[in-house]
Amino acid sequence: MNINDEKIKNIIARFKRGEESLLSEILDEIALYVYNYPKAVYNACDDTCSDFYEYILSNFKRILKNYEIGRAKFSTWLTVVLRTRYLNFLKLHRRDDKNSEVSLDLTVKSNTGLYNLLGDTRSYSDVNSSKFDRLIDEIVSKLSDSMRFYFHAFYADIIRPEDVRFISIYLNVSIMDVLIGLNKIKYDIEVKRENRAKIESRLSASYGNIIMAQRQKQKNDEKSARKTQNRLLNEYSKARMNPSYEVIAELCGYPVGTVAAGISRMKRAVRGIVERYKLLD
Repeated sequence: MNINDEKIKNIIARFKRGEESLLSEILDEIALYVYNYPKAVYNACDDTCSDFYEYILSNFKRILKNYEIGRAKFSTWLTVVLRTRYLNFLKLHRRDDKNSEVSLDLTVKSNTGLYNLLGDTRSYSDVNSSKFDRLIDEIVSKLSDSMRFYFHAFYADIIRPEDVRFISIYLNVSIMDVLIGLNKIKYDIEVKRENRAKIESRLSASYGNIIMAQRQKQKNDEKSARKTQNRLLNEYSKARMNPSYEVIAELCGYPVGTVAAGISRMKRAVRGIVERYKLLD
C-alpha cells in the first residue's frame, strides 16, 4: 500500500507541466492507498471504501492543483487530504440519506438506478429479455474491451453465453475459470439481496409495532419503534446490490485499486453512452 515517493513526484511534476494524460497513471499509483484508507483508519466496509474511492476519483484533478512538490512525502500530504475529504464525504452522505427516499425510478442519474435496471434479475424476465439484450448490445458495442469486461463483471446477473466467451478470450483463461469467478460474484450479490430482504422484513415488523403502539396509546413504545424504523430505513438506503471490487479482482487477478478505477471509468462511460444515444427513452 506504500506509494513510491520519488516516482509519484516525478509523474506529478510532468503532469503539472502540461502532460495531463498522466492523470490516469497518478491515479493508478495511489488507487490502493486511497481505496484502503477508510478501512485502515475507520474500519469502514468495502462498499464505503468503493464509494469514497469514486468520490476522490471524481475530484482528484482539482485536489491535485493544491499540491506543491516539496521535501515532505507525497503520502503525508495525501493522508491529510484523505482525512479531511473522508469527513466531508460522511457529512455529504448523511445529508443525502436524510433528503432522499429509496426510489424505484430506473434512471441513469445514479449508479444505483442503473444497477437496478441492468443488474436486477427481477427486471430481466422472459418477457423483457429481448429488450434488455438489445440494450446490452447497444452499450457493449460502444465500449472498449477493458470497459466491456468491467461492465460484464459488475453486472454479472445479466451475463450471457457470448459475454462469458468474451471474458474468457479477454482474460486468456478457460470458460470454467470464468464461470467459477462469475459464480462468486453472483453469490456476493445474492448475499446482499438476502440481507436487504431481511431489512425489509424487519421494516415491516417495525411498521406493525408503530401501529400497535399508537392503538394502545403507548408513546414510549411508539417512540422506540420509530427510532428502530429510522435506523432500518438508513440501513436499507445504504444496502448495495452491486458486487464488491474484491470479488471482481479475484476473477481478473488485478489489484483492487485497479478494479475500482476501472469500474468507475466504466460507469461514467455507460452513463455517457446511455444519455448520448438516448437508450432508455
